Amino acid sequence: GPFDRQVLNLAGALAGVDFGSTKLGSTLEIEIGHGGSVLAAKGQLQADQFSLTQQGKTTTAMDLRVGFSGSADLNGKVARLETLSLSASQSQQPLLSGGLARPVTINWGGPRLTWGDSAFDLAVTNFNLADWRSFVGDTILAGRLNLRLKLLADREGRLLKTDLDGDLQQLATQAGSNRLDRVDVRFQLA
Repeated sequence: GPFDRQVLNLAGALAGVDFGSTKLGSTLEIEIGHGGSVLAAKGQLQADQFSLTQQGKTTTAMDLRVGFSGSADLNGKVARLETLSLSASQSQQPLLSGGLARPVTINWGGPRLTWGDSAFDLAVTNFNLADWRSFVGDTILAGRLNLRLKLLADREGRLLKTDLDGDLQQLATQAGSNRLDRVDVRFQLA
């Protein structure tokens, strides 16, 4: 409600950003068991009609969701992040989706902190760069971004594997008198 906007806009004022009519909501459930030594939590944060205004330019509104669930055994000194999910939609169309591909276990009971292998996937679909021009730079005039990212951390985080691929469709840029128009770019990184 109005309080949400006041808090966001107060924080945004420091960075020269206005959050417009963004509405925040959240849920959090915590279960406590075994005399307080076992905790389980799940929750969600949502931002409806999220938009940013900077230098007189406003982004198209989107709905954002972040959800999580996990547990901790304080006596056993182990925690488990079961789920972490991110999603965004714009005009009822999916824009961003991501989350843990498998749960993460963190153990702080031994001589050093350890955690199990983990994986995170993220996809961006049909992201309109023109809507974010004041944030991506005035040299970008148009284009749509599609992106797929897979991160895999194994050997207790000592090895990070990254697979990234995507494309920019109908990219239009201008730097000085140089202009590119309707360029399609494909990229891949491993």
